[in-house]
Amino acid sequence: MTSTSNFERYILPTREVIQDRVNDAFGCVPCKFQIEAAMAFLRGKDVTLIAPGKTLAYWIALLFNNNDMVVIVTSLNVLGEQTQVQLEEAGVKSIMLNKENVTKKTYKVHFYLEN
Repeated sequence: MTSTSNFERYILPTREVIQDRVNDAFGCVPCKFQIEAAMAFLRGKDVTLIAPGKTLAYWIALLFNNNDMVVIVTSLNVLGEQTQVQLEEAGVKSIMLNKENVTKKTYKVHFYLEN
């Protein structure tokens, strides 16, 4: 029996498709490194970014991941709040978890909404 990667089901878009979709969703044109990083994510590669503009690279992958869950970890609550607001404005479902809302009820409600 052959095992297949979960990443094989992702849509692997062209650079032009990425540019158009990012412009539609987020109102900006991604840089080359952001596109390359997003394509690596979608191929299942581990990627570490330390450059300005890294958040958009993560978000690009969200546009092409067949509505799978993506976990973005940040050490700053304010950054998590900003991320959630900006993703929701772009039509991407998101939830920010912090010490105030990490409860069984939050997980149940979020799971119910997703399914």
